[in-house]
Amino acid sequence: MRFRYGPPPEAPDRDFENAGWKKIATPPVRRLFLWSLPITLVVFLLTYLGWRLLFTGEILDLNWEILDLNWIIIIGAIFFVAPFHELAHAVLTPIWGLYSHTILGLWLPKAAFYVYYTEPLSKIRFLVILAAPFILLTAFPLTVGGISRVFSPLVFYLTLGNALTCGADLLQIPVICCGIPHNALLLLNGCDTWWKVHPENPD
Repeated sequence: MRFRYGPPPEAPDRDFENAGWKKIATPPVRRLFLWSLPITLVVFLLTYLGWRLLFTGEILDLNWEILDLNWIIIIGAIFFVAPFHELAHAVLTPIWGLYSHTILGLWLPKAAFYVYYTEPLSKIRFLVILAAPFILLTAFPLTVGGISRVFSPLVFYLTLGNALTCGADLLQIPVICCGIPHNALLLLNGCDTWWKVHPENPD
């Protein structure tokens, strides 16, 4: 893994179209963020209601009101969990992210951390990488809390903070699931994602 300050790297001299790659239609970063807001809110509410259901047995409980949440802590949790969110992406790249092809980046003008992989990935691995932060940092702690019946305010707020960072990842999953053949390879170039059918699995 290596680190990068600035936007995701591009290969301007590479002719993707003549090499058989097709570009996935994705909006610019800011528009993607806006489009993902409904999913973000749904995931946040489901996470919150999941905790409440596990520890009260009820969806509606006057002792658990969403407006009573400490939103300053939630905002702090977003910033605290963001690097771990990206590491959850990174460790699902080949060799647990240890290849130099895996890049962990910071793009300050967009206030964004990101993970970037410079080589092609299979469709299945790409989808797993997208889903990993939600599964590892929200769904898994929620499940463990429910099984152990131990409520930790710290874990509670961290899972909510992470849920608010998962919208853009989860928005891409149905696009790739429904619009890309199962045996496709996916390749990043800057903020764009390209794909082409390949009979072999690169993983």
